[in-house]
Amino acid sequence: MSKHVHKRRRSDGKRMFSTGIAMIAVGAFGFYYAITHRLPFTSPGGRTVTAYFSEPNQIQAGVTPVRVDGYNVGTVSSVTAVDGGRYGRAKLLITNGSLVLHRDASAALQYRTLLGGNFVVNLDPGSPSAPTLADNTIPLAHTTVQVGFDDILGVFRHSERLATKVDLRQLAASMSGPQQRSLITVLAPSLAPVPAAFNALRGEQTNDLSTLVASAATTVSTLAADRQSLSALISGGDATVSAISDHATALASALQLAPGALDATVAASRSIEATVPPLQRLLTALIPGSRELAPSSDIARPAVISLRRVLNRLQPLLSSLRPAIRTLAQASGPGIGLVHGLAPTFTRLNQQLLPWLNSQDSTIKRPIYQLIGPFFSGLNSVASEYDGHTHLIHFPSPPGLNSFDFLPCTVFAPNPNPTQQSNCNALNTMLGDLLGAAPSSLTGARR
Repeated sequence: MSKHVHKRRRSDGKRMFSTGIAMIAVGAFGFYYAITHRLPFTSPGGRTVTAYFSEPNQIQAGVTPVRVDGYNVGTVSSVTAVDGGRYGRAKLLITNGSLVLHRDASAALQYRTLLGGNFVVNLDPGSPSAPTLADNTIPLAHTTVQVGFDDILGVFRHSERLATKVDLRQLAASMSGPQQRSLITVLAPSLAPVPAAFNALRGEQTNDLSTLVASAATTVSTLAADRQSLSALISGGDATVSAISDHATALASALQLAPGALDATVAASRSIEATVPPLQRLLTALIPGSRELAPSSDIARPAVISLRRVLNRLQPLLSSLRPAIRTLAQASGPGIGLVHGLAPTFTRLNQQLLPWLNSQDSTIKRPIYQLIGPFFSGLNSVASEYDGHTHLIHFPSPPGLNSFDFLPCTVFAPNPNPTQQSNCNALNTMLGDLLGAAPSSLTGARR
């Protein structure tokens, strides 16, 4: 029985040992998967994204992780120098299958912690509205490298360090006098708003300042990538500063006039601002009319098109009219003399003839201009007869006591007085003597 108990204890110990080994293996498996996000003893898989960095010295293949918003999505698989070491090409092995990179994606090589240490590649997938990154390549213009304090100090060589020391000593000497101390005392109250200004500089959102710093870093990186353009920019800035220095007096005069010009601008702006409400009301009132004008515009469009065709056809005619216009311009000189010569005639017509035509005849009590038509009408009737050789003019006379048509003289009065009878007989005798015939032989006596 003791042997049986001993064997049983031995088997229980082996079972507990196996269980412990299995638990350790499972824990190691879970820890490895939590760190690498892949199963042990398997190929890492994923896809490769190529990113170009200006300073790849801090990237370690197989060590530097790739993160998005603080989460590991892969690692750097290889780093190679390009163009003689001016920049480097890093292969990023992305093991997160759900990560989608867009065309405006960017990568930043930054410290893992605030105190420095190892680096990490922080990926920005880009805008969701942008197209996907088809070639899986992030260009140099879309990558940045964090600048460390030692990089800044590396710019200062021995001569620059000596110059900095001299500048600091001279600054201390320039601020050690009593006038400088009084200046600081005067400036102290004016520096009170500075903290508020720095708070405003931080922005309204939590990431405004970081976005500003990132934008500034992108600008600096872009300028550093093209050293020739940066040199030309600095040279142009130096020339600009020199030109400003040469015209310092004129610039000072302009600055003295600036407040008055600014006041005038403010007054003009206020005047313009006062016209905005009436203009808005006018535009509001014009909106219905403009909507009603649209159908009329559609109707008038064919007419405008036809008018354009007519104008195109009129161009040769207008070109031909140019000589005629030149000739007319040359004739305008003599024409002006003719007009001046006719001026007295028109003046006499206006002041004498027209008023006379408008005057009233004393006999028939009508304006004289109304007699012109009947006169020419009667003249036309008198000379209307034509016998094949010439016109015959007749002067008809109405019948009456004094008409030659009623010779010898006849008194039609029923009871002529002796005077009328005597005058009639005398007229007959005179005409008979004139014509060589007795009155009775002309037409016969009439009573």
